[in-house]
Order: sequence, then structure tokens, then C-alpha cells
Amino acid sequence: MLAQILVKWAALLPVVFFISTIETLAAPDRVTVIFTNDIHSHFRPNKEPRGLGGLARIKTLVDKIRKTSPDAVLVDAGDWSEGNIYYNEGTGIESLKMMRAFGYNAALIGNHEWLNGPDHLLEMLRAASPGFPILAANIDTGPYERGKELSGLVAPWVVMEINKSKVAFIGLVNYQIVYDRYFAPVKITSPFEVARSIASQLRQQSDVVIALSHNSLKFNEGLLARIPDLDFIIGAHDHEITRRPIKVRREGAREGYLVEAGAWGRLVGRMDIDIINPGSGKRDHSLASFKLIQIDSHIPEDPGTLAAIEDIEQRLQKKFGRIFDDAIAVNTIHTSRRGVENLMGNLSVDAYRKLVPDADIALEHSSLLAGQLHPGIVNSADVYNVNPNVYNPKTGITWTVRTFGIKGRTLLWFLNALYATNQLAQDASLSVSGLSLVYNPMTKNVKDEPSFMRPDPVDAMLQLMNGFSIESSIISDIKINGFPLDSAKTYRVVAGGGLVNAVSLLNDLLPQALPLYDISDTGIENWRALANHIKRISPIGPDSIEIGSRIRSAKADLAILPHDISWVPVKITKHAVTAKIRVMVHNYGISVSNSGARIALYGYDDPLDLLAPESRQIGKDMLIPVLEPMHSAVIEWNVIVPSKDGNCPVIAYISGNDGEVNHGNDEAINWFSWPKKQ
Repeated sequence: MLAQILVKWAALLPVVFFISTIETLAAPDRVTVIFTNDIHSHFRPNKEPRGLGGLARIKTLVDKIRKTSPDAVLVDAGDWSEGNIYYNEGTGIESLKMMRAFGYNAALIGNHEWLNGPDHLLEMLRAASPGFPILAANIDTGPYERGKELSGLVAPWVVMEINKSKVAFIGLVNYQIVYDRYFAPVKITSPFEVARSIASQLRQQSDVVIALSHNSLKFNEGLLARIPDLDFIIGAHDHEITRRPIKVRREGAREGYLVEAGAWGRLVGRMDIDIINPGSGKRDHSLASFKLIQIDSHIPEDPGTLAAIEDIEQRLQKKFGRIFDDAIAVNTIHTSRRGVENLMGNLSVDAYRKLVPDADIALEHSSLLAGQLHPGIVNSADVYNVNPNVYNPKTGITWTVRTFGIKGRTLLWFLNALYATNQLAQDASLSVSGLSLVYNPMTKNVKDEPSFMRPDPVDAMLQLMNGFSIESSIISDIKINGFPLDSAKTYRVVAGGGLVNAVSLLNDLLPQALPLYDISDTGIENWRALANHIKRISPIGPDSIEIGSRIRSAKADLAILPHDISWVPVKITKHAVTAKIRVMVHNYGISVSNSGARIALYGYDDPLDLLAPESRQIGKDMLIPVLEPMHSAVIEWNVIVPSKDGNCPVIAYISGNDGEVNHGNDEAINWFSWPKKQ
């Protein structure tokens, strides 16, 4: 009898195996995630040569994706509000209304959402009634008197049922200490500790766990490496573009993926995730596909969204005048923010000194400038978008130009700190007017590693200053209006309001680190000072902005600016231009350049594609002659330059100058154009 039972069971084994195999090989559940980040209220296409972005185009794209993938979810990783003129109407409310109309399923709070404080954020969320989860897991609202109200409007995470699968999204806000004061008394806690705890819990009920993290790419990579229960991170904040997902390997867990879609709505990301056996103990997933989609003129503008933007523009012009079409100046150059000394920064500080002519010097930091001016007619809104921070709905204005006194010895200490190492010198980007200096940084660099613990500000400052003193040779030949710095003298400084706020933060963390005296507010917004200045000097051209003699390296400093690249087209065809290219190379350092430096030309096969493969060389390497300090040389090529729709960018790149400190000006791009050939 037993033998007969065993025979019958043996006969059934193939059937059982077949059924089991069918379960294992069942078609995976496809989950489509569309994502954006760092839109910063850029409602219209940007005025850069490619003309990318625009919410009306994004709406068309999202609708198109959802026609074939109706269950696709749409999420944003933060900074959807402050940072452009459109924020000034509703201060974030209009952004949320747009996102609701687009069908967003979740959005993270970025640091720009709280720059006007927690009360404003709370009222904005309440007034907008977004209708989708607003995420922020690593915040402590306990110390805030309206903390319960705010907590009722945000959530740490959300689990969405998509098709047959459950997908969890965790919101991780920015953890940089510089933004804490704007959100106070709400406290920001460690994203690492919070994400590790929540992801572990959500793993039990979700098939895939995704974090929206408004932290740097390097920080997010560290998070993903250390939290195996996180499957994906959609990043933001540093405006990075991940042409391919960054695969992060982890011990004891499968790899995770990190993605980010640049900024200003120029790109939209799409991930297709296949989930196998969702909801079961055998569930698994894989990244089936990923791509960043360029938002350009090939995507039609959604009429409803376009009408909403036009209505907002009309309301803005009732408040601020004809800011979108008042044509206050003509610009003929690209005012780049790139380099230790740069055109946009120099133009800004020159404007501040014109506003306060009795100031000894003017200062601004390029990181506090949000954009640049492109060639063409310049309207007030264009100037505003260079320096939009931070519009306050209560006062109706942005940061204002301020003046203060500073001792010569304190100024010298500050400059030594800024240019202490090669890395800091590259990142310093302090623009100055009325001041000149020579810098010679130490060769050691500050470690660039993700930290999940808040550094003690005193220890951090001591670490930064370790290895040099006021007597060090980092800064030398510092002059104020042509005269040597007097360490005992109090100098009058004019600066952008954001820079004064940054110094105030430093003094909060490290009392009297950088004492300022007699701080006074001009009441004139940073951007209005700039607008008034460019009206006076229009048309803006190569000779309008003095550059190269303010912040100089003790070594050689070979440099190219965008307008140093010029051309004479010889023959124009549909996809290319034969042209004579001339590039002027300068030595802005105080040492003679070396004999091995070379320069070459590059172009893009598809100039209008932001995601195109790396540029390819179109002009052979040419030797740069040895240049004395503040001397220049012109180098010429006859080349064929790729073009598209009348756009023809040419890139010049310097190599072989490894002994130099400043490499921020080794590369420049100039866009040439003409009516496209039919």
C-alpha cells in the first residue's frame, strides 16, 4: 500500500514542479517611477542656448507616459519652489497647484522650501492643499510651537499600491548645518539614523523601498551603501545629472541604485522597476530600464499649463511692472560663474560699489548667485533670476545690499581661510571689487567624505586653519584700491545680503570668528543694484567687466573666457560649419607659464542634446607659447564644427598645465548661431 502511495506521489511531482516553476517565472509586475528635482520655480524654458525646461512641456511628457503606463507614479525630490521670479507669486503655492494638476504622487521638502521659516512653510502647505503626500522624515517638530500643525501636513513616508506591488517612499531632507537656522526651531535630524530605522520597518510591508533625498550625490551614495534596506535613492540638491544609474554595492545585500535629474526642469527621470512575486516571501526586483528625458522644443507645451503660467506672469507684472519685456540692456557675452574669478561675480560686485561709491571694497560669493546672463535682450526678470534669493512675502523684497566695517587683520584671516588649500581655492569663488590679492594655497586638501554626524563647528574651523597662520604665505600682495592692506584699519565693505547672512551664521557657530562692525542696510535689493548697473554700461561686452587682475595665483594661470573664442564661418551646411576659429589665451597668474601647455578645440555631434556623448575633438592640439604674467596669445584653427538648427558651440580646452592651482578657467564654451539652412 505504501509503495502504491509513493508511486502516485512520484507521478504528481512533475506537476507540482511545473506549477512551482510557473509561479517563479510569472511575468514581473512593472512599476514606472517618473521623477523631478530642483525645479526652483523655473516655469518657463531657460534662456540658455539649448532653451531647455518648461513646466508646460513636462506636463505633456507626463501625460504621454501615463497613456502607455497609466499607473506610473510621479515624485519630486525637493526644491520645487524658491529660486526664480515665479516664486514671488504665491511663494510656493503656485508650484504646488501645478504639481497637483500634473498628478504628482509625492514630493519632498527641499531646503529652499523652508528658507522663509516654518510658519511660512506651514501656511503655504495649508493654502495650497496639494492633495498628495509632502514628505520629511528627518525633522523634529517638537521644539516648534506649531509643530503638531506642521506634522499634520507632512509625512515621513508613504507606501503606494501600484499594480500588484507596494512601493515605499521615504523623505530625507537636507542635512547641511548652514540651513538649520532658516528652519528653526524645527530641528533636522540625521538622515542616516532615520532612514535605517524606517527602511527596516518598511521592508516588511513593501516590495521596493525608495528614498527621496535632498542631499549631495556623495552623501546619498554613502546612505545607500550603509542602508541595505534601501533599494533606490532619487537625489537632489547639488543639481547632478546621472546619465546612467550609479550602482552602489553593499555587503550582505544586493546593489542599490542612485539617480538624479539635474535641475530647473531641463530633464525628467524615468525608472521602470520589475518586481517579481510581489507581496510574497520570494519577492525580488530589478531595474528594467532608466533614462533621463530632455525637456526641449520637440515636446509640445500643454495649453492648460501654459495658460496658467501666463496668468501668473500677468499677476507678477501688476506687482513689479513689465519685468518680462522691459528690455533694460543688451548683452553680447556669456557671463559665466565659472572660475576663481568670474564674469558674473565681478559684474555683481562692481554693481554694489556703484551703489555705495564710498565703500572701500565690495564682496560677493558666486554660490549665492543662481544664474548668469546670456547674450541678447536683457529684461528685469533675467537679472532677478541671477540673484533671486530670498524673496520674503512679508516684506515683498529679496536680500538687500548691506555695508559693514571690518578690520584689516580680520579680512586677511578670512581670505587665508578661503584660499587655504587647492580644493578651497577652487571652491572659494569670492568676487571682489576694489581689492586685489595673490594666493598660494597649501597642497593638502580637506577630506571630501560623506559624514552622517554633525561636525562640531569649532573643531571644523580649527582643522581648517591648522597648518597656517596670519603670517603664512597663502595670501600676499593684498591691496585695497591700490594701497597695501593696513591690518589696523577698519575698512568699509559693501556686500550682498546673503554673504552677510553667511558671516552671521559663522559667528553664531564660532562666536566672533569674523567680527563685523556697524552693519547697515541700503534697502536696495541685490538684483536691483545689478539691474541699475547694467543699464548704465549696456551694451555689455568683453570690455564691460574687468577680469584677471583681482584674484591672481602665485603660479601661472592660463585662462580662457567664453568671449575669447571667436569665429569666421567659411562654409555653412545643414549639419556642420567650416570656420576659422580664433582663441585668445591669457596668463592671469604672476609666474611665467610652462612650455608644455596645449590647447585643443571640441564640439558636439548633437549640440542641442544635453545628454549627448562627451564632446569630440575637432581641432588638433596646439602648443601654447610661454606667456609672461598678464600676457596673452592668439591661436587659430581651420576646422569643421558640428551644428544643429543653426546652433554651433565651440569648446576650447587647455591641458598640460598641471602645475597650476586654478583650473576653473581651463575650459570655455561659446555658442555661435545663424538662421538655420532650409
